[in-house]
Amino acid sequence: MSTSLIIASPYPLMQEGIKAMLSDVGDVTVIDTATTCAEVDAKIEKVSPDIIIIDLQLSDFCGFDRIKSYIDINPSIRFLFISNLDNGKYFEEAISKGACGFILNSVNKDELVAAVKSAIANEVYVQPKLAKEIFKMRVTTDGNLVSLPPRQQQILEFMAEGFSNKEIASQLGLSIETINTHVKQILKKLKARDRAQAVAIAFRRLLIR
Repeated sequence: MSTSLIIASPYPLMQEGIKAMLSDVGDVTVIDTATTCAEVDAKIEKVSPDIIIIDLQLSDFCGFDRIKSYIDINPSIRFLFISNLDNGKYFEEAISKGACGFILNSVNKDELVAAVKSAIANEVYVQPKLAKEIFKMRVTTDGNLVSLPPRQQQILEFMAEGFSNKEIASQLGLSIETINTHVKQILKKLKARDRAQAVAIAFRRLLIR
């Protein structure tokens, strides 16, 4: 079953570029575009897309609370933000309001496809270029500092980039059983029910060094 997607950007070049990058992804179909948040409202009601990619440069963009209101009404819709602003605070707020990812205008095809696939799986994605900046952090939860060993911090970074446990094991040269154990410990320390929530908590509660 194909995943339907809307691109919301005031720039035709951005719309066409994203369309071109996703044109050969067989299970994803760009069904419409929008140039304002008002148009997004109408498109959601009309076609009920699975995923919406939203450019932060929309002229009538009124904040991330609007995205939360969309999700409250229709929890099945996934949101990805795209921006030329590589400031971690925007990613942090987007994720805290329910977005599935944040990518920069410099995103390449592989990263865009990975972001869309993560959204389909209801997982959190952050572009590697942005992740390197955001993960210069200490993770906190419930007001208390959570100390993650270097290996678990490294695994958490891979999780945020959309890697599966099997892929992380391959990247680090470790067994899948070892990675599974580390991931379970990360979830326990962050008091998260699953990988997506663990990454979301990490970004929401981060303290930049």
